[in-house]
Amino acid sequence: MISIVIILITAGAAYVLKKKNMLPEKKVVILIFFLEGAGCLVSLTDMIGESPYISALPRPPETDSAKEEELFAQYEGEKKEIKVTVSPREVTAEEAEKYFAQAKTEIDESIFKKNKENSPDSVQNDLYVKQSYCGGVVDAAFDFTGDADISSDGKIDFKSVSAPVSVEALVTLTCGEYESIYSFPFMVVPKDASTEDGFMFYLEESLKDADEVDKTKDEMALPAVVSDKDVLWSLKKERTGEKLAILALLAGAGIVFGKKEEEKRSKKKRQDCLTDDYPEIVSKLSLYVGAGLPPKTAFKKMAKDYASDGADINVHPGYEAVIRLSREIEDGLSEMSAYERLGEYTKNKNYRKLSVLLTQNLKKGTAGLSDLLSNEEREAFEMRKTRAKVKGEEASTKLLIPMVGMLLMILVIMMVPALWGMNTQ
Repeated sequence: MISIVIILITAGAAYVLKKKNMLPEKKVVILIFFLEGAGCLVSLTDMIGESPYISALPRPPETDSAKEEELFAQYEGEKKEIKVTVSPREVTAEEAEKYFAQAKTEIDESIFKKNKENSPDSVQNDLYVKQSYCGGVVDAAFDFTGDADISSDGKIDFKSVSAPVSVEALVTLTCGEYESIYSFPFMVVPKDASTEDGFMFYLEESLKDADEVDKTKDEMALPAVVSDKDVLWSLKKERTGEKLAILALLAGAGIVFGKKEEEKRSKKKRQDCLTDDYPEIVSKLSLYVGAGLPPKTAFKKMAKDYASDGADINVHPGYEAVIRLSREIEDGLSEMSAYERLGEYTKNKNYRKLSVLLTQNLKKGTAGLSDLLSNEEREAFEMRKTRAKVKGEEASTKLLIPMVGMLLMILVIMMVPALWGMNTQ
């Protein structure tokens, strides 16, 4: 019901926005209604799947914990909400025996896995014990008896192991109300100093012993020999110089990359401004040439008008190019060369086109130049309209990201309770 109300509210908002010409793109509106329709469909599915009255609640499997359900109890015309706790199903004696056998297999396969070849005959590392097996159905409590000091979590105190000793493991397995005892022997041997793990154990123990020797002295003597191996000690260098060098390299790379990106953005911005200025420049040039002025005089007038209108406040690269062209002609450069350099200086296809148009007509004469400029003016303004449309689409696309984020939040709010209800049934 709530999903339908949300769809109606969205439809009303879309109608109002359309009247005010503020409606987002069509694909955005379709996406919104699609997601809301999906939420409505899930809600209807839940309503259809619900049974009005129930007589029993399914128990969770033995591998799960107790489950809490929210129910309505109706009696004598009243309806009360109540929370019901349903305990997991208990196993039978036959099932418990199967679980015990599986747990024993899991213990045999995993308890010695930290040791070489997973062998119980030469244990040189801690045991891998767990508090439960068979996916949590069987609880396990470990106890170890023998001359080795082993904690219930499998940690072995190898300081107390000077020779191979036999240890008996006693595991109490519990599954529901049933219990089983599993025992097995294994052999704990001293750490092998020829291995890296064994040598590091004896090295760390030697350091602990050295620290305990006469703590009243100003220095702690480091062991020179560990397990018949000579040991040389040195302080670890901080390598500050290397870190500074790497930091400087990264900073330099970042500066170079940032500078290139800034130059790229600056060039793109300049080209965009040149393209934006072009329709107005062509329009004025067409107007002046149509009034009988030669192109170079028209450019000179445009440059003068631009300078007088406050060029320092709003810089337009297109008009700056016009000023440059006008000054080059005044400085003695031929009109042909000045037009050719216009396209080279701006590096813009529109100005190159205008440059070719002016140079060709200068070679052939100015007859028909006014008509050519009029056609170019129309094309330029069509281009301006296209660019404006593209910019509007880019702006709407940027707005689409936060809108999609809000839609996802709404979808999560709508879907999670529905899916949660389906999983708990």
